[in-house]
Amino acid sequence: MLQSAKQFSDWPSLGLPLVRLLSHHLLLDCLILLSVVAAATTTHAQAPRVTIQPESQVVRRGATVTFSVSAEDSSPLSYQWMFNGTNLPTATNSALVLIDVAPTASGKYSVTVSSSGGNALSTEAVLTVCWQVQPASKERQNDITNETGVTKVKVDWEGNWYQIRYLDWNVPSRGFACEKFDSRGNKLWEASYRGTNGTLVLPSDFALDPTGSVYVSATGSSDFSGAMVDLIVMRFDSAGNRSWFSHFTSTGFEHPIVIDVAGSALVAGLNLDASVNGMPTPTKSLPLALTRLDPTGQGVWCAQTNSLSPRGIVPSSLTVDPDRSVYAAWLAPHAWSREEPYYNDFITAKLNSDGVELWRARYGQMNLWYPYSLLVDNAGNTFVTGSIFYGSPFNDHFTVKYSPDGKQLWVAWWPGQSEAGDQGSAALDDAGDLFITLPLPRWSLASAKALATAKFDPDGNRLWTIYESAAEGESLHPISLRIDPAESVFVTGLYYASSNDFGRTTIQYAQNTTPGLPVIREEPADRRLRAGETVAMSVLATGPGPLVYQWRYNGTNLAGATNARLVLSNIRTNQSGAYSVLVTNAAGCAISSDANLTVVEIPPFNLRQPVVTNQWLQVILSGGEMGRLYFIETSTNLVDWLEEVGQGVDGQGTSLFFFRRDHAQQFFRATTWP
Repeated sequence: MLQSAKQFSDWPSLGLPLVRLLSHHLLLDCLILLSVVAAATTTHAQAPRVTIQPESQVVRRGATVTFSVSAEDSSPLSYQWMFNGTNLPTATNSALVLIDVAPTASGKYSVTVSSSGGNALSTEAVLTVCWQVQPASKERQNDITNETGVTKVKVDWEGNWYQIRYLDWNVPSRGFACEKFDSRGNKLWEASYRGTNGTLVLPSDFALDPTGSVYVSATGSSDFSGAMVDLIVMRFDSAGNRSWFSHFTSTGFEHPIVIDVAGSALVAGLNLDASVNGMPTPTKSLPLALTRLDPTGQGVWCAQTNSLSPRGIVPSSLTVDPDRSVYAAWLAPHAWSREEPYYNDFITAKLNSDGVELWRARYGQMNLWYPYSLLVDNAGNTFVTGSIFYGSPFNDHFTVKYSPDGKQLWVAWWPGQSEAGDQGSAALDDAGDLFITLPLPRWSLASAKALATAKFDPDGNRLWTIYESAAEGESLHPISLRIDPAESVFVTGLYYASSNDFGRTTIQYAQNTTPGLPVIREEPADRRLRAGETVAMSVLATGPGPLVYQWRYNGTNLAGATNARLVLSNIRTNQSGAYSVLVTNAAGCAISSDANLTVVEIPPFNLRQPVVTNQWLQVILSGGEMGRLYFIETSTNLVDWLEEVGQGVDGQGTSLFFFRRDHAQQFFRATTWP
């Protein structure tokens, strides 16, 4: 044993501890020896190996992003994801899922994979978030007391909130209060007006001037017929003190009012006595019923008094420009014809400060409702906004743009539809871009989109749309829209959550103002085609070049699809899905909206030999599928075809059609839409 001890003590790896232990009992010596030999022959554990690396992605703001990694090792693995080199709390799985990504999520993502043998670091995957607009802040001010009975609201450039409110919601005609709140919801002042001696007082409209003064139009009457009213105009200064009061005899209860840069008020409504405050007022022969008041509330001129025939038109929208020119819009009847099959027009007119008409334009469409917004940009272009009623519960909204001389330039249709009667709001920035916001129908109980806000460029192309959701049972009603010098967009209005929770709300959106970004002017459109056809999709983008295009299918790049136009031939049903295009340049990126392609297989169908009688032709379509609509077309020369009738097939895959024999020869063919 001493010889063995000498042999093993020559191993440098054993050293002095072994020599000391060998002086003990033989059994203990053997155990120590076996343990040391085993330790000397054990292989060290290896660090894990990453086999699939996370991949870089380019996505829209609001998308859901998934990064994943795969690694190999014989022992259990653990994961720690990092963003720009910093550990992400709780991100300890093999996959990292980011929901509703914001621009701040752009950056480098990597993961450390660990095992008992060590660590392995993945390559960095770069996330690029393309964005044009994103939510910046949202504020609610619960104010049940002051928001009950509110009829009109306006917001100035500082975010101060002005409103007209009935003094008694149960009896609105008792009078009204004019109130001002700061941007935090603190009431700054309140001024009220009540009727006397049983006079019924109803507020109509109000306007603001740059000094913070408020001009209110209202009516006083003995009944609700509107046949004769006292049209009241009063001015409250920036502290809420009433500085003057004017009135004249008129009709009706709707009287829009605007203030020009000189502090002169222009109010819509017949001036039956051609007087203001009992003093005769010069009259003008104009088609519109307008009265101009000077900065002290005295009459300057009026148009269309009771002595003129026919009575003047009361415009539903008014605005003025810095030159004090007046713009008016109203709904007028239109004689139906085949060429113009509708019954109403939007009429827009421009007048100079003396009331002389400079131009007039009209826009016709079926089921027009009153124009409710009228804007003029810095170049003198006019924007008229209104809606079309298609039947409850939907209204479509649109804006018509006219040149400075009254030529129609374009019509832009707003995204989404409102409930019948709901109005949106519109605003312009200094560049002539149009911003709109619209309440969306909330008759469904589930949480859903409640508000749409969008931006159109000066050519009428929609640049972006952003939606605001509300919880179950909540609603949002936008009233004012403004754009500040930093190009932030503020939507201000009323919210309703419950009978004990409603009041004012302001939502702020930030725009991406990076210079030179590509801008998508025309989006690819949804398509529905039958299998085997060829489909072409295209995008129109502008921006400093070169512009690089990459088409995507369900978010995955399509190899070789790097032009502004995408052509797919002999398409199959498995190619149905969402197609979009990523446009990049040196400044950044833009991603189009998804164009949904639907490819359908159409079962074979044919026409049987017609059955001919003395007066009728019986045509039978066989094959086809239930629920699909088929059309029968007829021709006498195989060149000119006329669609005669359409209907579906029955449960046996047949459909019967009858045609009168009124030609020497007739040809039939059957068609269907995808």
